[in-house]
Amino acid sequence: MTEQYVYRYRNIFFQLLDTLPVCQDFNRQLCNRPACKFIHLHDGNVEVVDNRVTVCRDAVKGACMRPQCKYYHIPVALPPAPLMAISASSSS
Repeated sequence: MTEQYVYRYRNIFFQLLDTLPVCQDFNRQLCNRPACKFIHLHDGNVEVVDNRVTVCRDAVKGACMRPQCKYYHIPVALPPAPLMAISASSSS
C-alpha cells in the first residue's frame, strides 16, 4: 500500500509556506486518513514548535548540507511556482 498525502506546501499566491502543521494522530499511531492534509513526521531530528515544522529552504533548493537538519525536508520535488499556477488553473 502506498501512502497518499495532500499536503499544501504553497499559499494561494504559490509562495512556499514557512511552516506546516504536523498530524497529531500520526504521532500517536492513530491516523487512518487515506489522504491526510497534515505532515507525517518520520524523522526524529525535525524540530516541532506549536505542532508545526519549519520548511528547510535549503532542501527545497537541493542544497541542504546539514547532516541532521532540524528543519522539514519536503519529500517530493516541487515544480516552480509559475508551473504550479498553470497546472492549478488548468485543472479547475
